[in-house]
Amino acid sequence: MYQTQDVPSSHRVYRLFEEPFPRRGAVDVLRDRVVNFIQEHRPAPGTPFLTDADLAVRSGLSRSTIRRALEPLQQQGWISREAGRGTFVGPRSVSIPDTTTPTASAQRSIRLGVLLFNIGRLTNDWITPQVMAGIDEAADSAGVRVELLGVREVDADLFSRRLERSQPDVLASLASQPRDALMLREAVRLGIKTMVVGTAHQFLCLPSVVEDNRQGMQLAIDALRDAGHERIGMVINRWPGGWVFERQEAFEQRLVLDKLDPHIPGTCWIGSSDHPAHEAHKPHDGQNAKPHQDPMAGSIDQLTAWLEKTQPTAVVAGSFSAMLHIGIAARRLGWSIPRDLSVTAMDQHPLAAQWLGVQPTLAALPLQEIGEQVARTARALADGAVIEEPVRVPFTTQAGQSVAPPRGS
Repeated sequence: MYQTQDVPSSHRVYRLFEEPFPRRGAVDVLRDRVVNFIQEHRPAPGTPFLTDADLAVRSGLSRSTIRRALEPLQQQGWISREAGRGTFVGPRSVSIPDTTTPTASAQRSIRLGVLLFNIGRLTNDWITPQVMAGIDEAADSAGVRVELLGVREVDADLFSRRLERSQPDVLASLASQPRDALMLREAVRLGIKTMVVGTAHQFLCLPSVVEDNRQGMQLAIDALRDAGHERIGMVINRWPGGWVFERQEAFEQRLVLDKLDPHIPGTCWIGSSDHPAHEAHKPHDGQNAKPHQDPMAGSIDQLTAWLEKTQPTAVVAGSFSAMLHIGIAARRLGWSIPRDLSVTAMDQHPLAAQWLGVQPTLAALPLQEIGEQVARTARALADGAVIEEPVRVPFTTQAGQSVAPPRGS
């Protein structure tokens, strides 16, 4: 989870008010000052920001002026405003400030609408800010202007009206839930060029930018094979997503290629078909769970029994939530990572070292690179390109301390 800072109480925020606001053009001046402040200080996404009331008191501007200044910043992802909760720093706070000169190759600027899942809950979202940083990194050279379209508690009809008003040149979807497919189909119906980011909605046969899961699995297994491991298992979510099938299939194919039996120890499936990956790593508020009910308990019991029975010397954590499960199960068994069990992981997470007790060895999701490719692909679509095959972005290797040779080797 992000280490946030209390922006409203920081003396740095007063720089927004060092110079008086002009009588004319105050909307543009306030908008520029807020963006410059966020770009300069990079407060973490989800950090509380000044409310409209705070800004009115400190700036002397009217509420209507403040609303007109902040509404575009919310659309562009610099801030997130939630009724009844306040104003928060948005996912573009990790963006690299624009210090380049627009290039001739960018041609006309296009508007890229980005469909997010669960906008406003950014403290539990470590993926979106990094993808957005990549989009911003490539936005200038690609001639792209970004507008965020949040989908939390938004039905298809409301989203359709929002799209009709906005009419972006290209819509890119980071949203991953089955209901979001209806919104993408609605964008297609409206004649908006639409692309998907990640493997969740590949079945819609839309242009897509995806992580190369098969290549990532090769990196994860390479680290274990190079250390001498042969009894390699995998832990992954029981989740009907394309990334799950690709990773599991690549795992089995690689072991067969190395003349190892993929069923010894095999694959341990964790979670359920409800929503395992996004719920496993964050605390539950009790609204949807029975008192004292641990939604992970069954999966951890199952994983603990599987490890004890199959005795792998190494496992691939096929998702970030698998790392959490592995860490808990290993501690139950009194196993030390990597002395008793080596672990490589696909996907990174800010809490991974805490879960495993050591910094994990990773085949890391190329999140910023995916964002950069999204901007370039959006440009190509807007210029009339036909993209029939997924654009696959390779994983990267990140060294850690979670892999060692098998004991007794």
